[in-house]
Amino acid sequence: MIASVWFCLYAAVVRASVRNEMETIDATEGATVTLRTDLTTKNTGDVILWTFGPADTLIAQLVNRNTVALSSERFRDRLQLDTQTGSLTICNIGISDSGVYKLLIISVEISNKQFTVTVYAPVSIPAIKNISDISECQTPDKNLSHSNISEATEDQSMQLQSTPIRTDRGSTTDLCTVLCSLTNGPHVNLSWTKGKRTLKQTNNLDVSVPLCLHLEIHIQDNHIYSCVAANPISSHSTQLNITHFCPQVGLSRVHCCGAVERLVRLVLSAVVGLAVVAILIHHFRSRTVLNRRVEHKF
Repeated sequence: MIASVWFCLYAAVVRASVRNEMETIDATEGATVTLRTDLTTKNTGDVILWTFGPADTLIAQLVNRNTVALSSERFRDRLQLDTQTGSLTICNIGISDSGVYKLLIISVEISNKQFTVTVYAPVSIPAIKNISDISECQTPDKNLSHSNISEATEDQSMQLQSTPIRTDRGSTTDLCTVLCSLTNGPHVNLSWTKGKRTLKQTNNLDVSVPLCLHLEIHIQDNHIYSCVAANPISSHSTQLNITHFCPQVGLSRVHCCGAVERLVRLVLSAVVGLAVVAILIHHFRSRTVLNRRVEHKF
């Protein structure tokens, strides 16, 4: 009965509010979130009402510092109301707790404040795979949204492309293609970076579809590439181990180093050979001079 009376009062005065404020809050699933009234202390006789959702369901009220929490099945025992300021704390907040929370303060003047709360699960860690694992990403792309960010005009292989991934490498033996994938979620973006520069990124409004993004790199490339997953409250990155996913990169470097090593060995062998010849010549000359001195003496 008391709740009904206060709800009717809320509906009657909310349109006549003198002060109307809005605040947006992004929260991590499982965290504790406090919706603040910005009051330092509550005056005797002030009335504070909290409602939630499109139906403006009354979830807590404070009258003369007497708290009456009307906790539904959604919140159970997870609501706390500060009797001094009227601020509302939601413990162990869940994704289903996302929505609009409204505050009504009835004092000398009437004020109304609205909180739009969005709760996100922490983003997953992106996984880098071989291009052979692309089958899990073969999904319709009607809801797929791409943001094209190219690295440089002269490096066409690093430009973002929305065309199907090419698996025939007959004419691209100098390239290696890797795939980054991630379990999708609300407002999740997946991107490839080169150092601190974003090369390409993607997202999908259909959260049931995994996010996948491929990358082509030259086998002679020695830059640091990372796959980054992010949403408004968290991010994770996985660094690409080029020699693991692109064996030809390691072979190329081995061949390169082998050629250099052979050249160094050849030069050293030549130097050692010349040194040996010089020593032998010096030795024979010394012996010849010594023999002549001995013959001249006798």
